[in-house]
Amino acid sequence: LILVPAREARAGLTFGAVSSDRVEIAASASTNTLTAFTVFGWYYATALATDDRFWTKNNAAAAVRSRASQKAGNGRTMDFFVDRATTDCAATSAVNTYTANVWKFVAYVYSESANLCRVYLGSLTAPVAEVSYASGRDSGSGGTVTADGILFVGNDSSAIRAFDGQIATFAVVNRALSLAEIQAVQFRPFNPGGLVVHLELGWAGTGTQPDLSGNANSGTVTGATVGVHVPKVRYP
Repeated sequence: LILVPAREARAGLTFGAVSSDRVEIAASASTNTLTAFTVFGWYYATALATDDRFWTKNNAAAAVRSRASQKAGNGRTMDFFVDRATTDCAATSAVNTYTANVWKFVAYVYSESANLCRVYLGSLTAPVAEVSYASGRDSGSGGTVTADGILFVGNDSSAIRAFDGQIATFAVVNRALSLAEIQAVQFRPFNPGGLVVHLELGWAGTGTQPDLSGNANSGTVTGATVGVHVPKVRYP
C-alpha cells in the first residue's frame, strides 16, 4: 500500500486562472521512453476549451511525444496521442464524451508491443469503462517513442493549454493496466505494480508535490492554486 498524508490535509490544485498553470515532473529513468504505460487521475473541469491538456510528456528537445487532451471545439472529445518513430498511435473518443462540472476519473493506456492506445472514463458514481471512439484506438506497428523530457500535468510544454478546473490524483504506471486493474485503483489508490508516479496534488500546498510512489518523481507547481480534492475516494 502507498502511505499518504492524513485525510485532514486533503486538497487538490486548481488550474486555468492563467494559461501557464501547470505541474512539472522532471525527466527521470523511471518515466522516460516507456514502451507501455497507464496514466490515470481525477479531474474536475469547470470549463471546456479546445485542446486543454490533461497531461503531456515530451522529449528532451521539448517536442510533444505523448499527450491527452479534451477538445471542446471538437464536440467534447477526448484525444490520446503517442508520437512514434513511424506510425503514430492515437485515439479520439466519440463526441460529447467529456463533460464539465463533475468529477471524472480518466485513464490512458498505451502498449507498443500490442499497438494499442485506449481511453477510459468513470465518475464518482460510475465505474471506469472504455469510451466509444470516433477514430483510432489501435494502430499498426510504429516503432518506439522517445519521450525523455519533462512530464507536464495540466498543461503542455508551451504553457498555453492549462486544464480549466481541479486536478486531484495523478499517477503513472509503467505497464498497460487491464480494465479490472484500473477499476481497482479508481476509488482506492494503491500500487497495482509498476507505479512510477503518484501525486496527490495540493496536499503539500503549492510547494513541491511529493511522489508517493517512492521514485522521487516529485512535481513543481507553477501558477496553480490549492483547491479541493475529489470526495469519496478512500485511502489506506
